[in-house]
Order: sequence, then structure tokens, then C-alpha cells
Amino acid sequence: MLPSHKVLCIQLKADSGHTEIVSEIDFTIDAEIGRQYKCTLAGYQFSLSKSDYLKIVGLKPRNNIWTIRADESAIRGAFEKLCSIVASGGDGMIPVQSCGAGPTEKSCRIRVEAVTHMEPGHREERSVTGEHRLLIPVSWKHKHGRKNYVTRWRLNRAIHEKVLKGEKWPTDIAGGIWLDADLVWKRVFEPLISEAANVQQRAAEAKAESIRELEKEREISKANRLIELQREAQRKADELAAKNRKAAQKQRHMGSLETLYGQRVEWIETEQVKNKYGGKNTVKRTVVADNCTLKFSGQRVYIILTDGTEIIKARHNVKWGSLE
Repeated sequence: MLPSHKVLCIQLKADSGHTEIVSEIDFTIDAEIGRQYKCTLAGYQFSLSKSDYLKIVGLKPRNNIWTIRADESAIRGAFEKLCSIVASGGDGMIPVQSCGAGPTEKSCRIRVEAVTHMEPGHREERSVTGEHRLLIPVSWKHKHGRKNYVTRWRLNRAIHEKVLKGEKWPTDIAGGIWLDADLVWKRVFEPLISEAANVQQRAAEAKAESIRELEKEREISKANRLIELQREAQRKADELAAKNRKAAQKQRHMGSLETLYGQRVEWIETEQVKNKYGGKNTVKRTVVADNCTLKFSGQRVYIILTDGTEIIKARHNVKWGSLE
């Protein structure tokens, strides 16, 4: 099943990590021929091996984004990578030398150099590199500038059939180029250089704004913390003031009560004690203290011990007498 991409998105990545999709290019896989895909990129056709198709942009299934670092050297590097892959594909154009006319006006003789292939007729696998002379249709030749070119796939087939007698295929033919490279550069890649500067600028502005927002959040957090500390201090001050008011009120109240000093006092305390059955019994015990101060408030007695401890008991549970 052919990959279904219709658009290739070019994404530039700034130094800060910020990314932006800056271009969307028509990119289709038109056909699958052997181990090659026939592709169209921005209107220009070429072929790629299936492995090179994945290398071209590191595409993953259902992902059509080519990420390039946002600077000129990276953009030129990505373009050169694409050119190298296309030039090594089946539609890469190989330079050939004319060696005269063929037996008909529709054929010609050429020489192609730097062809590497396994040597036929030998049991041991060994590769050789050399040149070959071929008879090909004139229509195969493509003139570009002062040179003639033939597509790699046509030369591969001709060498396979006529030189290697159908036993082997060339493993490499050096010198392939992509004739549409300059046009693709101007249409697709050259505009990215100015976009890269814009992306870096926007990334820097976004980073600066992020820093400002962070500083603002820190200031707000600092202000909020200060408010919380002030509130906490006020709460503690209010609690202390209330405590002092309550203590002063109690002191005034205690000062108005009937008071006896230097008394021996007895009162009843109760406590829970475990019994032998695992339960608890309420046990009463008499407590005696000397030099106590007693203050009376209705049916209650405030027993103030020598260490300042204050005990409140019902009057009928307390006995007291002078130590004299």
C-alpha cells in the first residue's frame, strides 16, 4: 500500500526549541516500481528507494512533517541531503560520453564510467569498477548544459541485459545528479532562509515573554506570600490580644472574689482504674495540699496551688482550714 501523504509540512526549529510549520508543499507518491517510489514534490518528479523515502525527512507512519533547524546552514544541509538521495535514486541523471552514431538514426553509442557490479561468471563474489560502452535509443539521452545524461534506471537495465548478460545488476554508478535541484531550491528551500530568521526572532520574543511572565508570576507569588505572612502575623496578634483581654478579664473577676489565703485544702478526685475482669472502675481518692489560696464564686471554688496551678472544684467536694 502506497504512503498516502498529499502535503509535506516543513517545520523550522529555533535554538530555543520553539517550532513552526512555515511551508506546506504538494508531495505525493505516484507509483511503486520494484523497490522504488515514483514521487512528485512541488511539481517535480523523481524516484526514491523505499529506504531513502524514510531517510528524506525521517517520516513516520501518519506523520508528514520535516523538521529542519532554523538556520541557513541547516536548510542547505537538508537540501543537499535531498539532492543526494534523489541523485542516487532511479531517476538520478548519470553523465555519459557520446561515442558515435548507432546502426539507425534512432540509436547512438555512449560510454558510461565508474560502474560498479559483481563480476559475472565467477563463483566468488567480487566487485569490479570500470566503464562500459552501450548502444541505446537516442531518446534516452537528455542534454543539460554541455553534457549528456541518461537516467540511472535505464543504464542499470542496459548494463544488466547487455553487459552482464542478465546475471547481475550494477550496484552503483557514480556521478548522478538531480537536474531539477536548482529549481527546487529556489521554489522550496531558498524562501526558508528568510523564514528561519523570522522563526528565530519570534522564538526569542516568545522566550522573552515567557521570562517576563515567569518574573511576573514570581512577583505575584512573592506579594501573595507577603500578604499571607502579614495576615498570619495579624492573626497571631489578634489571638494574643484576645488572650490578654481574657486574662485581664479573668484577673479582674478573680480579684473581686472572696479569698482565703494559706489554707490546707482537701478535695476529691476520681479516676478510672482497670479491674481484674478487664473492665474499669471509678475510684475516688482524696488530695491534700497546703498553703493554697481559695477563691469562691457561687458553688465553685478556685484552688490555687503554690506553683500557680489552678484547680476548679464544686464547693461541696472541698474541705479547707487554716494552717495556724
